[in-house]
Amino acid sequence: MRDTAHSDALAAPAEVRSVAEGRVTAWSRLGGGRGILLAGWVPEACRASLAAPHAIVHFRAGGGAGPLQACAGAPIAGGREARRGFVALVEEMGDGTDLVAIDLWDGTAALRLGGDGAMAFGVAAMRAMAQAILAEPGADAPDDGGIIAVLAGPDMPDAVDPAKLAVRLRCEIEETFLIAPDGLALYGWLADPADAVRAIRLRSGDRVTPLAAGHWLPIRRRDVLESIGVGLGLDDPALGFLAFFPEGLQSGAATMLEIETRAGEVARLPLPAPGYAPLAAIRSILSAVDLPHGTAVAPIFDQVLGPVILGLNRQRLRKPATATVLDFGDRPANPLRSVIVPLYGRLDFMTYQLVQFSATLGEGTEIIYVLDDPRQRWEAEPLAHSLFARLGLPFRLLCVDRNLGFGPAVNLGVRYSSGRHLCVVNSDVFPHAAGWLDGLSAHLERDPALGIVSPLLLFEDGTVQHGGCRLTALPQFGGWRFPLHPDKGRPAAAGMAGRMDCEAVSGACIMMPRAVWQDVDGFDEDYAIGDFEDADLCMKLQARGLGCAVAADVTLFHLERQTQGRNAKWRHNLTAFNAWHFNRRWERYFAVSGQRHAASKNKIDNFSEMKRKVA
Repeated sequence: MRDTAHSDALAAPAEVRSVAEGRVTAWSRLGGGRGILLAGWVPEACRASLAAPHAIVHFRAGGGAGPLQACAGAPIAGGREARRGFVALVEEMGDGTDLVAIDLWDGTAALRLGGDGAMAFGVAAMRAMAQAILAEPGADAPDDGGIIAVLAGPDMPDAVDPAKLAVRLRCEIEETFLIAPDGLALYGWLADPADAVRAIRLRSGDRVTPLAAGHWLPIRRRDVLESIGVGLGLDDPALGFLAFFPEGLQSGAATMLEIETRAGEVARLPLPAPGYAPLAAIRSILSAVDLPHGTAVAPIFDQVLGPVILGLNRQRLRKPATATVLDFGDRPANPLRSVIVPLYGRLDFMTYQLVQFSATLGEGTEIIYVLDDPRQRWEAEPLAHSLFARLGLPFRLLCVDRNLGFGPAVNLGVRYSSGRHLCVVNSDVFPHAAGWLDGLSAHLERDPALGIVSPLLLFEDGTVQHGGCRLTALPQFGGWRFPLHPDKGRPAAAGMAGRMDCEAVSGACIMMPRAVWQDVDGFDEDYAIGDFEDADLCMKLQARGLGCAVAADVTLFHLERQTQGRNAKWRHNLTAFNAWHFNRRWERYFAVSGQRHAASKNKIDNFSEMKRKVA
């Protein structure tokens, strides 16, 4: 895109000369259409070209021209000829994201400085870099005007306490949460008895971002009602809020929340520094929210909770996890099967489970435990040594540097495994008879179109815990589909034998061919902590034409959710987040499958009606 206001008033340069020793190395686009700020170096012999009144900036797609203000920095040592750093401001620039070159143009001829590979920086970082270049001894002093104003930065208005406005307004920002790359979530409270607020904005550096409709989630705060609201004549506890700005945050820039009243007054609140690690932030946010029932829950996740929790979860997993590998005994050289067990909470389950493994697994099976809680390492290590000394069963223990959650922990364990068949087992799942792994493998070997198989899981009393999942729409969540266990709590029926095909299986115990696991990239790590990644895995298999089944001829015991501890409010809301993510990802598939089901049912109804008429 070109800046026609300036470039159309000038003819193209009659001559363009490129110089190998001149380059643009860094640049940043200024907000408010103020142009771009650049830095680099020029040969000493071309220093006079920095006085050119115009510049043409070339991007890989388009470009533009604008008034130029440039200033030479100090001499740079090295190179084939003498060079100087420089800082330049090109005003009134058009759009562009991939800088290629800049022409310093005197109205007739131009000196071209290459910029291919120049790094784009945020405004605050670029401003600091330019200030450093011009502060070096030997640098020219910039003229008053554009560059001086840009380097000084935007004038951030003074903070204004809402309590000092003419209207009765109270507000406090208690927590801020960074949502990569430049988003921000704010948690606090607002008491506005006169309904005086007209607009809310985020001011960060030279960027001003209005709060979009729907990005404000009211939260019940009885503490605020009792301490502040009652004195203002309020009786509704929904004074708290979670506000989400998907973008607008400038790194390193001063940032405030602006609240504008209908009378035109503006309150400005400085924001506290973020104080939570991403996982703690997820817990804090979800602990504060009371979810509605029915269709009202979807917009809350679509516009606020969903992107906020998804961003925080991705942020916490962005850094690759590291694991300390502890091997107990000699690992099998070429294992046919790898058993991966994520371990969290109840370490005593490892004792019971390894006792059962030692009695039911033959040689050549690789066992990998993934300790997903670094706080338990110093308890888990001596326990592992003791278990190997008592049982003599070889296994590997991976001690992860932080809590990852079920899906990422299993994915990590798979990366350290080598078996042709992968069996994921919860630590609260216990075999009771030999041959259970052979039985699961046999189903996969018999049918290459079977992508995943699960055993029939039983409670301690012998009733069914898991015999396959049905993706069922729940009205209390606005029709979102949840993987329910239709046979849970029932006695194992005589008809439960052999292979039972189903929509999905529980991740408490599954077996898959390694090649299939790798083809679908294992568990999706966007599901936070644990829930729905197993249903998502089954959907990915179905999308590739592969089946899901329960092997009813293989039974294990499952204590169910014994490793998760107390079912806190935040865990309930986290399940709702994972349900939102699952249903948004697969909603088109569900819509198509629903149409097919309706069409099939219509054919059956028509056939039944025809038979009735014939009869």
